[in-house]
Amino acid sequence: MSARKLTLSASNGVQVYSHADTNVSPDHAVDNNNGFDFILLEFPNPVELLSLTNSWFKTDSDVSVGAFNSNPFANTSPTWQQVANSAIQTASYTNTISGSPYIFANKTSIVSSENIVGVSGKFWLIGAYNAAFNGAGCTITCFNDAMKFGSITTKLAALPTSPDNAQDVPLPGTISLFAAGIFGLMYRNRRRTQR
Repeated sequence: MSARKLTLSASNGVQVYSHADTNVSPDHAVDNNNGFDFILLEFPNPVELLSLTNSWFKTDSDVSVGAFNSNPFANTSPTWQQVANSAIQTASYTNTISGSPYIFANKTSIVSSENIVGVSGKFWLIGAYNAAFNGAGCTITCFNDAMKFGSITTKLAALPTSPDNAQDVPLPGTISLFAAGIFGLMYRNRRRTQR
């Protein structure tokens, strides 16, 4: 599950040269020939994946994506089904084509109940169609997907309230005490100016 070479080209986007594709064309794309190619993205804070834009595709451009709280490959050698099962959410989408943004909120996933709209994760896997990521048998043309990702767009997820970023709301008694202190200071200053 590791790349032989990963490059980012200004004109071609992300190119993955996988170990399994040394004698298969294209051997320079995120594809599902002789295995599944995925790009694992890590962000400092959870993000929502809004869209992707392919800079190139061959034959077909079906993708699978998954959001994770932690690296699904850390300290193990999982199967693709184990990776998918450890996700916050997975989904697969057909015909992402190339040249214009494929906006997930405007599309229906292969299994309509599985989509990534509104889902946030610190780790995201994006790759060629993999049936493990849509919870159903392959009902589309499989194993002919090859793409180069030119860009993705994300949105920083709203951070949940936690003890570290929570702010105390003053109780009514505290506000009254504060107001009494202000009035006391004003009364004292007024008495001083009258002398």
